[in-house]
Amino acid sequence: MKNVLLLNDYQSFDHAKNFYLLSNQSFFKNIDLKNQKIKYKTIGNLCQNYQSRYDERIETNRIIFKIEQDLYKSLNHYHSTTYSHRYWKIILGHWVSRFVRIVYFRYKILDKCFNNDHKIDLVHVSKCDSYTQSIDQTKDVWLTTTDSEWNFNLFSKILIRCFKEKCDLNFIDTEKFQFTPNKSRAIDNTSKVLIKNRLLKILSSFNFLSQNNTMAFKSTYLNIFDELKLSLFNKEFPSILFNLDYKREKFSLVNRKKIFLKKNEDILESLIKDLIVDALPRVVVEDYKNILNIINNSKWPKFPKIIFTSNSYDADDFFKIWAAEKVELKKSKYIIGQHGLFDSHEDLLKNSNDYQVCDHYLRWGEKKYEKDIEVFNFKLVNKKINFKKCNQIMVFVRTAGYEIETYSRDQEFHIYNDCLNKVLSNFNTHDLKETTLRLKHTFSETNPNELYFLKKKFPLLKVNEGVGSVYSHFEQTKLSIFLYFSTGVLESLSLDIPTVFYCPKKLVYIDPAEKKYLDILNKCKILSYNEEEFIDNINFIIKDVKKWWLEKEVINGKNEALNRYSKIGKKNSVFKIVNILKSLS
Repeated sequence: MKNVLLLNDYQSFDHAKNFYLLSNQSFFKNIDLKNQKIKYKTIGNLCQNYQSRYDERIETNRIIFKIEQDLYKSLNHYHSTTYSHRYWKIILGHWVSRFVRIVYFRYKILDKCFNNDHKIDLVHVSKCDSYTQSIDQTKDVWLTTTDSEWNFNLFSKILIRCFKEKCDLNFIDTEKFQFTPNKSRAIDNTSKVLIKNRLLKILSSFNFLSQNNTMAFKSTYLNIFDELKLSLFNKEFPSILFNLDYKREKFSLVNRKKIFLKKNEDILESLIKDLIVDALPRVVVEDYKNILNIINNSKWPKFPKIIFTSNSYDADDFFKIWAAEKVELKKSKYIIGQHGLFDSHEDLLKNSNDYQVCDHYLRWGEKKYEKDIEVFNFKLVNKKINFKKCNQIMVFVRTAGYEIETYSRDQEFHIYNDCLNKVLSNFNTHDLKETTLRLKHTFSETNPNELYFLKKKFPLLKVNEGVGSVYSHFEQTKLSIFLYFSTGVLESLSLDIPTVFYCPKKLVYIDPAEKKYLDILNKCKILSYNEEEFIDNINFIIKDVKKWWLEKEVINGKNEALNRYSKIGKKNSVFKIVNILKSLS
């Protein structure tokens, strides 16, 4: 009986064969593993612990550095430009990092498949020459990793290049020729988002009054009115950086062949170089000049001394190209505000694309690296919380992540989900009725069954699907329980809401410089390093939340951690931000 390796979940099956699934079940959402007619076997997961994740991050950082050196020079040659490495890194660096890790992880999966105890005889692969991994915009990279056909073609390309001598291949047609994102994502179409975008578009029609502004702001984490005040306090009319439409061009394989990267003897580096040109987002190849023409004719600020963002640095292509142009040609200072919890896992801030391209980094807590400027938590500036009857337990769930890391996000999800199930199983009926679970809004894309299984196992729970303001829930919360360490933990602690969170030591790399502060939180039961400790701490706290929260050790531990990670803004916070930015120009 032949052993057949499956790379996707929409192939027709011969029931007379043993079918092996890739170790990562997130690639097989439509397969019924309980089907008795088909003999499914799953190849074991890759090793995942804090050391393996840290080592893989270091290894992929090495590959990223080498590929960027070659790729950005080649893009200059293709576009007949002489821009700096930093210019292209502002625009493309985040996508390059993710693509390298995407390929790295899938290569490692296949390598394990062909080096296990069961010989693989046959693999169905795509006729992938007719399929491009290219995407329209850099933000589409997350969605590609949940798309069966995009993954099937990428796996096929890796297998054909690196493992074709290991088994027989059966080529099958691909249904499409490129990835097309879903245009109707729920999070992008809430009434609040649509109203905000409509308002910004109207306000942007007055940008002719602000073309000479010395400061430009976008997605700072301040509310829209405070963001407008940044300009007004600088005695300038607000400029609304609302992205403009541009003409989309078709993917051109002929033109992409002009982008050439040198190969070497490093298997993974050469593999990624072989795949990356085809996969480049069209915003930096076919559509790049169209975007530049729109930018040059727009009413966005022409000579800003300061460009400040906390969120548009990553996937906002129109903004990034404009910012890169100003940094490169007008010597604008590029300021990025804190937006996540770097250094609380293997992704260290100093190694991030954000930190490498910015001039200064506005940190919510204490200064740690050279570019850091100590400020306060922007998300809480002028945030008014009307605490009502606080009788709810809020549980923030670690929803399955997109497969954009060097390790399995599916496996990671099951580790956290097992802990969640054990926590909830210890709740009595009264506590369950008082509990609301908040999923990440992305669950519908990464793990559509998550909501169903939670409701089935815990029918008394209320479940929020991750859409809408978290602060309306905070107003009724007597205890926040986070299944992971996030900026939400800092917001909850800063609002003086009793808060606990799970940070599994076996899985999460902790920077030695941060261990002291996390140990302080662990000692007073705010942080738990393992499942048993987490469950015991919650069981202890839930008996009398207020009494625990008012203990001197808890108050001191919370305050020391907040001073390190999330200082609270006082009066005139917006004015202080403006003065800080002025001092940096």
